[in-house]
Amino acid sequence: MGKMHMKYGCIGEKLGHSFSAEIHSKLADYDYRLTEVSKEDFPEFIKKRDFTAINVTIPYKQDVIPYLDFISDTARAIGAVNTVVNKEGKLFGYNTDFSGMKALILKNGIDLSCKKVLIAGSGGTSKTAFAVAKSLGAGEIYRLSRTKKDGLISYDTALECHWDADIIINTTPAGMYPNVGVCSLDVAKMPGLEAVLDVVYNPDKTELILRAEEAGVPVAVGGLEMLVAQAVYAAEYFLSRKFDDAAGEIGRITAALRRDMLNVALIGMPSSGKSTVGRALAEKLGKKFIDLDEEIVKADGRSIPDIFAAEGEDGFRAKESAQTARYAAQAGALARAIDAHFGGEVGGYDTYRYYAGNTLLRSWICMPLIVGLKERSEGTVRALLGPELMTDDGLLTQQGSSTFWDRSTLYALRGIYNVGQADRATELLHRYSQRRLLGDHVPYPIEAWPEGSQRHLSAESGLYCRIITEGLFGIRPTGLRSFDLTPSMPAAWDGMSLRHIRAFGSDFDITARREADGRLRITVARPGAKPKIYRAAPGATIRVKLTD
Repeated sequence: MGKMHMKYGCIGEKLGHSFSAEIHSKLADYDYRLTEVSKEDFPEFIKKRDFTAINVTIPYKQDVIPYLDFISDTARAIGAVNTVVNKEGKLFGYNTDFSGMKALILKNGIDLSCKKVLIAGSGGTSKTAFAVAKSLGAGEIYRLSRTKKDGLISYDTALECHWDADIIINTTPAGMYPNVGVCSLDVAKMPGLEAVLDVVYNPDKTELILRAEEAGVPVAVGGLEMLVAQAVYAAEYFLSRKFDDAAGEIGRITAALRRDMLNVALIGMPSSGKSTVGRALAEKLGKKFIDLDEEIVKADGRSIPDIFAAEGEDGFRAKESAQTARYAAQAGALARAIDAHFGGEVGGYDTYRYYAGNTLLRSWICMPLIVGLKERSEGTVRALLGPELMTDDGLLTQQGSSTFWDRSTLYALRGIYNVGQADRATELLHRYSQRRLLGDHVPYPIEAWPEGSQRHLSAESGLYCRIITEGLFGIRPTGLRSFDLTPSMPAAWDGMSLRHIRAFGSDFDITARREADGRLRITVARPGAKPKIYRAAPGATIRVKLTD
């Protein structure tokens, strides 16, 4: 097992699609890392106690209990722990899933009093759901399992004997990305349902939730808000303090996540303005605009009227559904393909390989981080900064080689900033700048050494600037006069400024200052215009529009 030291973070067996790091970056200014731990390595990791505070997820919520020195009453009653705090070498265990699920139920106005509740699943989260339902006065509670272990009932039995259930809570991974079409219960056969809850949060609406909506269930909600809520309550244990407005924090972060992760579909009559509104909305939200009619015409080779004339509305709708499904699947398919072809353990790191059978680390593994693939970010960052690739002069082209590249180092820095590890990236940036720009190689950077006498001057200056603009400040264009801003300020800094940015049809300054509560005060100033002032948690994204 490689070195796994962390201060704050989350451990689990598979964390490829976790949003926890993004949530915690919006809550507080600490370095929160995702660390996948195998079942074989789990005991050693816990025994070392080499962390300040961690969240624990599948499959270790119950396995962690024997290693704890103190367990809260709630966690003990449930038999599952998802938050562990190291207090002077003693491990304290809590269950914030309980508070998160309870908050989700109450927020959506769901009354469990004297109701029949079915809970799908047999793991730690199902035990949490049972405890929550009991605390809210549920009349009958049944847990479901495909294996019928520990006295649980089967899904078939649930439909036969408990078709009159009032509430369903799914705590299984059924329907979780990328297996989005899976559903364990036929809710259409349960006509009295008042609410369906699914702890799965990716996608926002699972197949179970979609079927519940189709069946007319009054309340059908996914687990994103529960995820955020439990993280907020976990952060309170991390920081040993209460948030002044925990409910407000939950709402703010949930809304931000939904804005980033969800697409928008515009439906309307012909000539109602869908394209005009769609393009304006895409620019405002920083999303790609797709006109399905145009895509259908491209794919079919006929105009929309000709398709209607030949195949009728049913034929057109079938083509429309096919194009929608194609675009919906593209992002996930690409991410899965990259991981399937290139993901794997190389040199003891959970990162990417150059080709099938490749056993040596290469500098290009930073590229997935740059384009937003964060599933293997922790292992990849450790590999980039490890002794196999990193030298005093920069990043080697390949483990065991003698050639390093300025360009590779600069791309690696962008990737490390992009996954929220500002402290580690800034330390490397400082060291690189001192050695390569202000040291022996002035007045020019030598991109490749000792590879002949090649000297490349065209790209390095631009790449170096992008570390500042895209890394430290997180500037990403969303339109001709607008951009997203995600400052990634190192913990030791109180402020940073970028002056005379000539972009987006303007000349402007950006200043970020850390306030007493840990939030950032961000000022965007232009000559002759009133400064725009924003306040945001570290790691949060704000939208800036440079309009008069």
